[in-house]
Amino acid sequence: MDVDTNSCSSSSSEHLDNEPQPPTNFKENKKNTKVSKFHSNINSDTPRFLGGKMPGLSGLKNHGNTCFINSIIQCLSNTDMLAEYFVLEQYKQDLKRLKRNRNSKKFGTKGELTEQLAILLKALWSCQYTPQLSMEFKKVVARYGAQYRGSEQHDAQEFLMWLLDKVHEDLNSATKKKYKTYKNSNSKTDEYLAAEALANHIRCNHSFVHDLFQAQFRSSLTCPNCGEQSNTFDPFLCVSLPLPQRTTRPINVVVVYVDATPRITRFAITMKIESKISDLKTSIAKTCNITETRMILTEVYYDGFHRSFTGKQPLSDIHDGDSIYAIEITHNPQDVANTTNVVPFVHVHSFRQAHDVIKFVFVNQQGTGVSGRRFGLPVSIEVDRGVTFQQLQKVILKALECNNIDDALNLGTLFRLAIINESGNRCYIMADELRPLHNSMVNKMLQLSESQGEPCHVKAVIEWDRDLRTRFSQWVLSIYIEEDESVKAERLAHQKPIGANLFDCFDLYTKEEMLGEDDDAWHCSHCKKLQQGTKKKLGLWSLPDVLILHLKRFQQTGSIRSKLNTLVQFPVNGLDLSHYQERRLTQGSHTNTLNTLTSWSPWRHHRRRSMQYSDSNIYDLYAVCNHMGTMSGGHYTAYCKNPTDNQWYNFDDTKVIAVQEDKVITKSAYILFYHRRCVSNGSVSSGSSTSSSTSEHWVYRTPAAKANGYKHASSQGSSQDEEMLSEAELTEKDPKKRNALGRLQRSLSMRLTLRKTKKKHMHAPIPRMTAEAATETEPMPQTLEADADGSSVNPPESSV
Repeated sequence: MDVDTNSCSSSSSEHLDNEPQPPTNFKENKKNTKVSKFHSNINSDTPRFLGGKMPGLSGLKNHGNTCFINSIIQCLSNTDMLAEYFVLEQYKQDLKRLKRNRNSKKFGTKGELTEQLAILLKALWSCQYTPQLSMEFKKVVARYGAQYRGSEQHDAQEFLMWLLDKVHEDLNSATKKKYKTYKNSNSKTDEYLAAEALANHIRCNHSFVHDLFQAQFRSSLTCPNCGEQSNTFDPFLCVSLPLPQRTTRPINVVVVYVDATPRITRFAITMKIESKISDLKTSIAKTCNITETRMILTEVYYDGFHRSFTGKQPLSDIHDGDSIYAIEITHNPQDVANTTNVVPFVHVHSFRQAHDVIKFVFVNQQGTGVSGRRFGLPVSIEVDRGVTFQQLQKVILKALECNNIDDALNLGTLFRLAIINESGNRCYIMADELRPLHNSMVNKMLQLSESQGEPCHVKAVIEWDRDLRTRFSQWVLSIYIEEDESVKAERLAHQKPIGANLFDCFDLYTKEEMLGEDDDAWHCSHCKKLQQGTKKKLGLWSLPDVLILHLKRFQQTGSIRSKLNTLVQFPVNGLDLSHYQERRLTQGSHTNTLNTLTSWSPWRHHRRRSMQYSDSNIYDLYAVCNHMGTMSGGHYTAYCKNPTDNQWYNFDDTKVIAVQEDKVITKSAYILFYHRRCVSNGSVSSGSSTSSSTSEHWVYRTPAAKANGYKHASSQGSSQDEEMLSEAELTEKDPKKRNALGRLQRSLSMRLTLRKTKKKHMHAPIPRMTAEAATETEPMPQTLEADADGSSVNPPESSV
């Protein structure tokens, strides 16, 4: 059962389970953060200080849509090597040496943002956070980033890249401003090109941030004619991975037939995402058994016609929910030249040429202008262009199977005729015009439809001034649309969630693609000319110590932005990226050429002594930035693994709740933070700490820990053994327990002697002890080092 307690901020802190009670003024300040109790086996080395509060578990106050900042700060705070660098103030020595660097002053924040970030991280790890600190950090961010002024929501990944770039510029020790230009790269190996590109980059960019987060990717272009391949190498701080999406989409189309039964039917046409409108027309013709040259594809709503589509348009111009109609028209007007009873095609001509008969597609609307409302479905007829307005009224009445047409015509002008132009707007033709279908707008629309590869036709809206709907046929008034079984089948098929994992995203990222035409043409150095259809491929050439993976959930299609809620399964432990790292000519032990931080950095000195990287590129997850909601309104949170107790917590602004490890994989995951698994003094470690011993985290060296008299678990174990030994001596007089207590006394004395001997050796100037020997949680060795007299000391077979 979870119980709310306080976090470890000075203004809002709460104790964890079975810990000493906080000071008396504790209850007055417990509004900012809530920490849930988490019943688990916590290592005895877990630090507890400042009234039993856990370091690094402070929430952050939301100062008005700043959840994107809070989530990123929590992820960076639990980036153990980054937190150590700032909390132990190792960054200050780097800043001091950069005072003369003009580049850092020009492009950075003169160290102000870096200092404010360090202050905030130190407050989180010393349990001294106050809302004023995050407010000051927000002010500095707004001062150097105009886009972050105000209280608008922003993208967390964009803010992360902006923040790392500013801190990098503050710490940038490079003195060069311009990059070198290299030529004749065809004869060089990839290893040489990569090292050359890296050296060129380091000329202008050289900082702790790049040393920790940055690596290289390789971009390859292959000529489709001669097969020549050109490789370039560029740095990256974050890998933006595309999410697997459906390759097809259903397009609902209402087909209006000439004389089929049912006359109007809705079909679901399955199309590939990258298709064009011409492909859709071909599929409609094949599925619905109509001729493509007798089809008009348009958009129809309650107020009439909207857009028309040409064959060259991409299918993405049709969005989900658009009301698309495919209207069939007659193909040979001369076949029905002498007929006046064809329904719904009505012809008023006497043996005229075919070009004098136009295809007239219209919808009916009761009322005029925007206040009118459409009734019935679209109607397609053929009309002699030489008719008068009065004759045109008679043609349309016949097409609608009106009763008592002569009586209706005696009422005078029955409707207003509006021609739809290329923009979907209405252009009205006056009733007193002698030949309305010879109007200049009619001529223009006939030419436009023919030039676009469509049947030569005109679309119009008939705005009825008089209500004659009671005289029309029922099929004219009906709005019923028969639905084909394909509509339901395709809807169910595309509603199923897409299953994906992180490796699917990497496969898409490294997938070879074909460049487009014209603007994407590439100049092949071998062919000496521009080549279209060039193949492009991205690959990871090297990998950083801390790997940031960005899941591209937000996409924009035209003017519409949407979010992908695909659940991506990603490994929490043991992410092996060896398969996605580009192959090298020479394989050897792991050497990260990007780790070239200046030799004077204290962080680099300490890290090289305590860390040795493994050959495999295996990573462990330690933080996840989540986005919940939609594009119009969302919220950011963070799942982070505390490096001191190795437990996962949910950071939701001021609220901090412990969570199980298997709960961090959700469809809201947006940014993943991985650190390289490494070897620390002979034992495999997650790489989250650069401490010299797995039993002592760097947080023990913080001023807050020292000021509060924190003692490590190893020193606490000695005092506990002394108390147990004293109690055994007082109770030894009991004859019933004498034998048992004798064994207990000898065992405890031996343990105390071993601890003191161990402590003496730790302070002696001898080589560094191994992690196994320094860790108190490890089992006692069966054979210890020999004493000074040469005799060995063996512990008792049973321990107490």
